[in-house]
Amino acid sequence: MLALGGDVQRVIDGPFLTIDRFVHHVSRIPAIRAGVRPIVVLTRTIPLAMTVLSARQRIEAALPQLRRATWAIFFDAAEDPFFEAAVRKFGDLHGQLPDAPIWVGPGKAQFVILSPEVRHPGLVRQRAEELDAALAAMPPVMPTVRPSGTMPAQQVSSASPHTPLRPPATRSLGEPWPWKR
Repeated sequence: MLALGGDVQRVIDGPFLTIDRFVHHVSRIPAIRAGVRPIVVLTRTIPLAMTVLSARQRIEAALPQLRRATWAIFFDAAEDPFFEAAVRKFGDLHGQLPDAPIWVGPGKAQFVILSPEVRHPGLVRQRAEELDAALAAMPPVMPTVRPSGTMPAQQVSSASPHTPLRPPATRSLGEPWPWKR
């Protein structure tokens, strides 16, 4: 964490019981709301699709400003011996695990991969700088804000805009369900 540019005085250490609780907690931090780029380190990796990919999608959907965070994954090969195979299945691993590689997952999501095998903290710092350069090229993310107490806009059907929306067909009482006919 320190090699990534972290500050031990400002570490939020879970585990949170749910992602929603984590998001709720982080959303109240003034520095996050002000646009400070945090470091997010995910430490659960089994199964990768749920614990890393789904978690990042949900967090970024709830807090768009975290799309510009430095994302990292810490794993221990003793606990997850299939981690390398899993990341290669879901994306591209740029480098070897002892060199704190960058993993580009689905949707071009980038992560620094940290493990006890990392040889030197300078490698982690170098990867963080590489991610920073990639993030600097991205346009800023503006959070979507709507007045409190209002509902989001309803999505329009892909049908013609002049086609009235109809409720789904219903069955009368006593009529069997379609799949039971």
